[in-house]
Amino acid sequence: MSAYQTSKKVRYTTSIIYIIFMTFIVGGTYFSQQEPLPTENESPL
Repeated sequence: MSAYQTSKKVRYTTSIIYIIFMTFIVGGTYFSQQEPLPTENESPL
């Protein structure tokens, strides 16, 4: 493989990993905001 083809493959692989990582971060943030947080009246003390 030439250097250009190798760098193209590395950039493609890196972009896929970045997209998966960002999807994980954004999805986790979205789902964590969907859960209702306990209010002060609901917490037993």
